[in-house]
Amino acid sequence: MGGDDVFFLIARWLHALAAAAWVGGGLLLFLGRLRGGEQASALSRALRPLFPLVAPVLVLTGIVLTFHRLTAPTASGVYGAVLGVKIALALGLFLMAHRASRATSQGIGPGRRWGLFLLGGVVIYFLAELLQALTEAALRGR
Repeated sequence: MGGDDVFFLIARWLHALAAAAWVGGGLLLFLGRLRGGEQASALSRALRPLFPLVAPVLVLTGIVLTFHRLTAPTASGVYGAVLGVKIALALGLFLMAHRASRATSQGIGPGRRWGLFLLGGVVIYFLAELLQALTEAALRGR
């Protein structure tokens, strides 16, 4: 395993760790908002610093991994299309999280907004697994 391999392994690990923190934190906020009360407010205050920390890690490692995968011999049109959907959905979630942190409600209740956020995160996780399966299939020559 060379230096490049170690670099991309660390980038994938940081990307997955940040994504888990983002979606896991979103799940906790969603469940807390469903429950309501002071406990939900305390949870929201405790998790609020998490998102500005993990967002740059997701973006930077995502950029590195995107260029790495798209320049690999295993990249295909299907891979690029799935990756494009994943990136578009992630950008939509970043925008939704940013707006939610700045706005009060804007017509969508907090429970519904966080539910959409959580659903988007779950779909992104699925797309990440699909991308991995496409890469593995290409490596096997299928």
